[in-house]
Amino acid sequence: MLLHNRSVVFAEGEVGRVCTDAILSMGAEILALFTSGDAPYAHGVPVFTDSPELHLDAVRELNPDTVFSFGYSRAIPDEIIGLAAGGAYNLECEPVNLAIINGEEEISVSLCHMTAESDDGVVDSETVSIGLDDTARDLCAGVTEAARSVTLRGYPLIVAGVAPRRRRDKPRAATFGARAASNGAIDWNMSAAEIYNLVRGSAHPFTGAFSYLRDDSGAWKKVFIWRARALPNSSTKGYAPGSVLSLAPLGAATGGGVLQIELIQLEGEEELSATNFTGVHRLRVGQAFDSLDANEEGEG
Repeated sequence: MLLHNRSVVFAEGEVGRVCTDAILSMGAEILALFTSGDAPYAHGVPVFTDSPELHLDAVRELNPDTVFSFGYSRAIPDEIIGLAAGGAYNLECEPVNLAIINGEEEISVSLCHMTAESDDGVVDSETVSIGLDDTARDLCAGVTEAARSVTLRGYPLIVAGVAPRRRRDKPRAATFGARAASNGAIDWNMSAAEIYNLVRGSAHPFTGAFSYLRDDSGAWKKVFIWRARALPNSSTKGYAPGSVLSLAPLGAATGGGVLQIELIQLEGEEELSATNFTGVHRLRVGQAFDSLDANEEGEG
């Protein structure tokens, strides 16, 4: 018999959807669901898309056994966290784009006890490996599946009142989220490997790594680099970082090695292979990609 199966759930995105579906499949009775409105939750329960602070009385009246947060980005009021006799639980994971950008080899997804002060011990966790060619979309898929798995394993223990409180192997991770779009700006003084990590970590479903090029009129145009390769041991031939070194393949100098660009897009236009882009926009060797700071200085 389930002891703590009446829940208020806070969920966003695909992770929120699959974890909500997971607890429903195990008999959860969801009394109310808070979300940002960015995912199709249709479970026949009251759904709130505004601040939880506006619904404290309603949640108190529901008197849930448990509270779950699955990928939810807003702060959950302390009054709600401390309300449930069966405890509150948070799914925790470092933002996937940051993990890739920082060059990490793995990322942990954990279902944790949540108190008003912090997450307080791990119920269950799973590690997702990050391959050298993994993009943000690849890692999002892996994290989503891991989130489903830890929820399926942890929920029966929670509702039975026997969820463990394991000590962390690593310091507490950041919550689900992503860097601001402006943080996709490419600094060509970084190494090819660092820029490659920025490109694959900023790729779809995120907003993309970007730089600037001058068009035929001399005006700066924003370009997004969606796919690339790092050639850390290739010579930049004395060219400054950001300079175009070759057209086929399209290679650019960095602060350490060469970035080989494979998929690129002028803002407002379609994504093109590097080969097509160099032809359409008549790139030439020696032309330079430039940073956001350079663009803000004007055309001079």
